[in-house]
Amino acid sequence: MPDDRLTRRQALLGAAAPLLLASMPRAARADEVFTLPAALDVGGRPTVLATVRGHQLRFLLDTGATRSVLDRAVADEIALDLRSTHVVARGLGGPLPAELAVGPGLELDGLPNPRRRQQLWVLASGGFGPGVAGLLGNEFLWDWDVEFDLPGSVLRFYPRGTASLPSGAQQARLRASGLYRAIVQVELDGVVLRALLDSGAVFSSVARRALYRLGIDANDGGSVQVGTARGVDGQPVLLENRRFRRFVLEGEVMDAPRFGILDDAPEQRIYTGSRIVTETDHEFVLGADWLRAHRVLLSPAENRMSFLRVGDGPVFRVPVPARPG
Repeated sequence: MPDDRLTRRQALLGAAAPLLLASMPRAARADEVFTLPAALDVGGRPTVLATVRGHQLRFLLDTGATRSVLDRAVADEIALDLRSTHVVARGLGGPLPAELAVGPGLELDGLPNPRRRQQLWVLASGGFGPGVAGLLGNEFLWDWDVEFDLPGSVLRFYPRGTASLPSGAQQARLRASGLYRAIVQVELDGVVLRALLDSGAVFSSVARRALYRLGIDANDGGSVQVGTARGVDGQPVLLENRRFRRFVLEGEVMDAPRFGILDDAPEQRIYTGSRIVTETDHEFVLGADWLRAHRVLLSPAENRMSFLRVGDGPVFRVPVPARPG
């Protein structure tokens, strides 16, 4: 975890910063690799600098978000033109109405915009974390093969369908990638679950509603109450942790892991992480803690996730009760 925490002032680096890119996007060559530095926020999640209407802002790179989103307070600060919509963002804690920024001109420094993505949703969410102005979601990321090398503090963008597998990497099939979602299959205590890769989630977690499928009574006293997590609407949601027997992702096996348990509500179609989704069809979240222990390559064009363990440190971060005082 970095010592130099990102502040809101660092998220907005001047109201008159010059545009860092040429106004006309170009196509990437097939052999080009674009490497961007990745700074971790206070939760250990990957962030990058992007330019919106000439203002340099820090965005969370969020594979749990289907779309790119800007905090309403930041949109007001840089005077974006906003349009009302009938779209509702559903997430942990409850729904929020979404507005649409008119011509935001979203760009990443040095990275071509092959499809001229210009859509940026705006939410009055109360913020996405200290120093984070918004989320870069999968609609933007899916134009590339994206390698998360968080142990090396970098992100690599390859032209779509051109990235090579890291030597020794394991592979998992990406499901629902056509819907801008990164879902893989995992096994927990011998039961197959659908897992969302969510770089916007501080820790990996199990949905409380999945405990029934695992043959676990949610009220058996085996879970440790941690406190609450903040929902997209600012409301608290019950957070616990619990030990399980075994976790398996392809050839990666971990015995006696402990995971966070989130008390979600299926009728609200909610989940953990960035919490900007349109449906809930997963029961497990692979969060930024798992990403920090691996090099991970997402290849949406090939419906594939490749991953390689780096180092021998802990893989999962477990939410624990706050110490008194």
